[in-house]
Amino acid sequence: MNVKQKARIMYAAASLLLLVIVGYNTWSYYAGYCTVATLTRFSIPAKLLLLGIAIAVVFLFSSKAKNRNLAKQNTCGCGVLLRSRWDYCPVCGQKRKELG
Repeated sequence: MNVKQKARIMYAAASLLLLVIVGYNTWSYYAGYCTVATLTRFSIPAKLLLLGIAIAVVFLFSSKAKNRNLAKQNTCGCGVLLRSRWDYCPVCGQKRKELG
């Protein structure tokens, strides 16, 4: 499974979850279990959940940026990914110290 397929699955799952939440809230409203005011108010657990999601998103993006920078540091000018113990690029022969 490639990255595009994984992304499509994640978007489909998130869309399905959002659709279920909207459907449940609509049903609750029309059944008389809640009002518009209660649908727009966030409880403490909901606020904690949103805070946790925000922290997770920040951590994910910072982790991806760190991995991207690490990959740039270990990539030769010709595009070959160099292993940590290699002193020279196996394709173009450029010395690792000259790559930085």
